[in-house]
Amino acid sequence: MVRVFNDRGETRIPVKVTKRIAPGVAILPAGAWYDPDENGIDMGGSANVLTRSEVSPAGSFAYNALLVQIEKV
Repeated sequence: MVRVFNDRGETRIPVKVTKRIAPGVAILPAGAWYDPDENGIDMGGSANVLTRSEVSPAGSFAYNALLVQIEKV
């Protein structure tokens, strides 16, 4: 399990380390359900807690990448 966080939020998710992802890069798949614990920390692996609440003119996500820190839990 890892803690993925930035100044906008925090989520916890199981990690899989592979050589197929470049060093310094993390992929957080879409499709997770927001599942906050009693402290408001998402335990469901939702990337939305790490992003701004902003949409593109077409109504989709307005970002392709964001900065996070990752720590082993």
